[in-house]
Amino acid sequence: MKALHFKPFQDVVQYHTTAKTRSRYADSAIALFELTPGKIRATVAGTRLYNVAIDYTDTKVVRLKCNCPYDQDGYCKHIVHVLVEADLYLLNKLKTRMIAAACCVSTDTSCSKTHRYHR
Repeated sequence: MKALHFKPFQDVVQYHTTAKTRSRYADSAIALFELTPGKIRATVAGTRLYNVAIDYTDTKVVRLKCNCPYDQDGYCKHIVHVLVEADLYLLNKLKTRMIAAACCVSTDTSCSKTHRYHR
């Protein structure tokens, strides 16, 4: 598993999950994913559908919850999968902003290009 870019997510995955969990996170599929500032809500399809809720700030993850029956060390693969997806989303959003800013930096105050996020 590659390192995540958003440090609070990377810290959770690195320090609060097992190697087995990190290697198996992609065994599930994200059926629903909603990210708003400070909150992530997702439904992950594993053996059945599991609800994942994550609350975070710029510096730390403050709450992680999944209703799966996982009861081993650290957090489950469903939480890891949602953190990986959120990290990718935030990274792409940042790249899109950087591209738009680079495109629109000029003496002209308007930019004729439309900038959209594509996954």
